[in-house]
Amino acid sequence: FQSMLDNHLHSGPRTKPTSITAEEIHKQYTNLPYVSGSQQFAGYSHFVGYAAAYYSYLYSSLHSSNIWKNLFRSDPLSREMGELYRTKVLVHGGAKEPKDMLIDLLGTDQMSYAPLLEEFEK
Repeated sequence: FQSMLDNHLHSGPRTKPTSITAEEIHKQYTNLPYVSGSQQFAGYSHFVGYAAAYYSYLYSSLHSSNIWKNLFRSDPLSREMGELYRTKVLVHGGAKEPKDMLIDLLGTDQMSYAPLLEEFEK
């Protein structure tokens, strides 16, 4: 709910009050009843660290979609690609910088947004 509301509020001009938009999005994306007049969108208990976690999730989605497109899309069960992923990423645990592992795995430091956008369009 929070991220969908954030996206909606920051993706263009608002045509109705924030409280009405928040209630509509809450009803669309949660199973919990909305408390009218609560303005619960104005604050929440997990504010500290939320932005970092949310945007880390987006970066993880970007990288995983590039790995999927370049290694596994054509054959998700490819032993060759699985071994490549194991030797270039998994074997290092936390001993190698994630960016360096991605560059080594994909051969570039330029991540394409296209595979991620394809997932969001579904």
